[in-house]
Amino acid sequence: MLVVRTIKSFLVAVSLAFAIPLSAGASDIKADKAYSAAQVKEDFDELYQRLKVAHYDLYVNKTQAEYDQLFKKLKSRIKDSMTESEIRLLFQEFVAFGEIAHARIDLPSDDYREYRKQGGRSFPLYIKVIDGKVFVAENYSDHPDVSVGMELLAINGEPVDQLFKRLRRFKSADNDYIFNGFLELELPLYLWFEFGPQATFNVTLRQGQKVVEAEIKAVTHQELLTRIEAQEGLLQLSWERNFEVIEGIGYLRPGPFFNFSADADNVWDNSEFAKFIEEAFNHFREKDIEALLIDIRNNPGGDNSFSDLMVKQFADKPFKFASEFNVKLSEEFIAANEERMDHRQENDSGTSVSQQYQDAYQGLEPGDIFELEFPLVKPVSNPFDKPVYVLINRHSYSNAVTVAAQVQDYGFATIIGEKTSDLATTYGAMENFKLTHTDINVGFPKAHIIRPSGDRKSDGVTPDIVIKTPLVETDSDPVLQEAFAIVRSRLN
Repeated sequence: MLVVRTIKSFLVAVSLAFAIPLSAGASDIKADKAYSAAQVKEDFDELYQRLKVAHYDLYVNKTQAEYDQLFKKLKSRIKDSMTESEIRLLFQEFVAFGEIAHARIDLPSDDYREYRKQGGRSFPLYIKVIDGKVFVAENYSDHPDVSVGMELLAINGEPVDQLFKRLRRFKSADNDYIFNGFLELELPLYLWFEFGPQATFNVTLRQGQKVVEAEIKAVTHQELLTRIEAQEGLLQLSWERNFEVIEGIGYLRPGPFFNFSADADNVWDNSEFAKFIEEAFNHFREKDIEALLIDIRNNPGGDNSFSDLMVKQFADKPFKFASEFNVKLSEEFIAANEERMDHRQENDSGTSVSQQYQDAYQGLEPGDIFELEFPLVKPVSNPFDKPVYVLINRHSYSNAVTVAAQVQDYGFATIIGEKTSDLATTYGAMENFKLTHTDINVGFPKAHIIRPSGDRKSDGVTPDIVIKTPLVETDSDPVLQEAFAIVRSRLN
């Protein structure tokens, strides 16, 4: 049914493009521009001051006193000149403290990629966190006593709960559930910049009542590739767009809500996606299907200029992606928006929104909050009128979460699967400003986006019907099988 590919193999194939970590212990891998202590301190001061005025609500999760205390502590570490990589690590620790995913500094990934390219080794286990417990979900070690399904208790003698709390300083995340989702994809990377290069790792595992202590060898990039390719029988979801009819039920996997074609000049050009969606729903109407199952598991999201084209095919009334879109005005936001306006191109999907922003903040002062009103999207003239189900999981992100919340809140579809880790009501619409000396980009959320229902609680989308995701998903795709079974049972 699906052209399949593991997330791990995808990450490896693009030289671990999602990796953002850097080990302080590996900072000599490549030449890295250094800045004086005075320059670093000045940029750190600037970072805090500009976050205060640009961030929609910097103190929503942490008090100013807590921030001030951390700022003082981290600033005391700046004693000598620092490389850009070291600065990014330090500054990101401060930014991540606020527990908002859209406030972040990208940590350098080139160092890790170069390390791996030169034969460097990394942690050979991938995990899944279930009900607060950490389990081995994929095992690329060659240790005979280590196997998939074992509970991981400690790494290098440190309990995983304590270790993971410390790793939070490197990744901006709104809660543990989101962070654990990132860890499931990136744990070997985080361990690299936490511990530095290691030839082996000491792990403590449990299977039933038995506790196992094992020294496992780290793996090279090539060893990991080879062992991934040797894996058989595991579910490997891809980004491919496809549709088909299975025993009277339509199945649609729309793929990411952006243009990810290798030859794409503009990732926000939705013309090909529009053709795909039109073709899919014409096919479903022609086959007179009884119900439709839309699969957005492991969907990275994108933009509603894509997803609206899909939702309008089965919506029964006008809709929009948020009940409120409140924006905080700042000099940083104005500068970013004006730059977009200056560089706008014909048919650029972002132009109209930038113009809306510009019109909305005329006459306002920095610090003011204004609500941006988006027009309602009208359904197509002959919308699909059979039952629609949308399948989600913890790795449905960004606009995929927006879609799930949207169709759930408007009653357009029934949501099934696993609760999303990403949030439906969130601080987002990220902008950036650059620091004076280091030229480091700092991301900040300018908006508070409230899901269509008006629920202001920062939370993921909870399915109407929960499907428990197994620790190990086989290529028979048990979750999808259960989803089809649920649809059939409800039809009957």
